Amino acid sequence: MVAISLLAPHVALIAALIALFVGVLGAVVNSYQIHKDSKRARLMDIDNRLSKIYGPLNTYLNTLKVLHQVLVMGKPDGFRTLTHLVNPKTQYVQNGKKVMVTLSAADYSLIDSIIDIEKKVEELVLANSGLIDEPSLALNYVPDPRFTDIELGYETSLLALALVHFRLLDLVRHNSANLVFSDEALSAYVYPRELNVKLQAKIRDLTSEREELLRTPWSLWMEFNDSHPAS
Repeated sequence: MVAISLLAPHVALIAALIALFVGVLGAVVNSYQIHKDSKRARLMDIDNRLSKIYGPLNTYLNTLKVLHQVLVMGKPDGFRTLTHLVNPKTQYVQNGKKVMVTLSAADYSLIDSIIDIEKKVEELVLANSGLIDEPSLALNYVPDPRFTDIELGYETSLLALALVHFRLLDLVRHNSANLVFSDEALSAYVYPRELNVKLQAKIRDLTSEREELLRTPWSLWMEFNDSHPAS
């Protein structure tokens, strides 16, 4: 009885230490699970944004870029499709001389193809606008003269500016009502070239973040656990 009474404090201490260890372990496991779930949710969010808006948008814009490069091939540097359609008699400087550009049937066919793709871009953006989290694309855009010659006197977003350009290009190209436009007034609504730059930077950032998430130990454990479910 004496021995048992002597051991009782030690047993109580050991029990308390075990309880403390179990409590700490539980807190660590719970914290780890929360962290893992948070990272899993972020991965799913990134994949969702890349697959539903940023990836398809980048494909469309790259296609538009190539078509535009074909369209302007051999034309003066100052040639802009929208303002030229408004004023076909615009004079440009090429090799030190003033020249005019006459669009061919092939040029008009290219412009129509560009407009068709721009309509798909508008549908994509409007259907997935809630996934766009890049401020310059969705909220406030400040033109960078290194990439664009657009001058704005008001606040708008890059995508809003692009959508306005798409609508105006379509309207001017198929001007069945013979509306009169001013090329000077529409000069601020030429295609915003910086859109491609900002979009590709956003894709790089998301891709880099995704790769970093997949390099962390929790993700390796998660992949193993998901591919080897408990029986």
